[in-house]
Amino acid sequence: MLMQNFEFINGIWKGKIELKIWNDFFNQDEMIDLNIGGDLKITEIKEIHKLTYDYIVCNQEKLLNNIIDELMKKYPKMQEEYGYELEEIEEYMPNVNKSEDFKKLLTPKRIYILDIEKEGVAYVGFHFSCVWDEEHDFGVMIHKEKIVKMGGAEVAFLSWIAQDDKEKIE
Repeated sequence: MLMQNFEFINGIWKGKIELKIWNDFFNQDEMIDLNIGGDLKITEIKEIHKLTYDYIVCNQEKLLNNIIDELMKKYPKMQEEYGYELEEIEEYMPNVNKSEDFKKLLTPKRIYILDIEKEGVAYVGFHFSCVWDEEHDFGVMIHKEKIVKMGGAEVAFLSWIAQDDKEKIE
């Protein structure tokens, strides 16, 4: 794959990425915003960023499935934590029975390729707008196919989360 149309704006590398399988799942025809570096300012796009871009495009279905599968597991606990009243639940955090139910609750907003790598692939953050938390959105940090952390949008771009995971002895 070729990373194209990237601009260095105010110290941030920005571009777009097209994920056809994601577009099909979310019933949209959009390019997703792409940020290189996350919360770290980088001056150049490196080979690791290009390799990770290719990894995302080539593994987009697996990445999407892993994110949605993990969200399916954590969503009931999240519903408890958000604590919406009965009259609000259906609008903001309805019960989900299958992965397709998230189509109505999430929209991909931005992908971050961080400047922290392990095993030849950089950490990647996925930022979604979501109906249950319009102020903080929803974020996921991954490495390869492993979900590192889920939470608010900041989870997707904070390099310390990736660094902590990288330093774990497994």
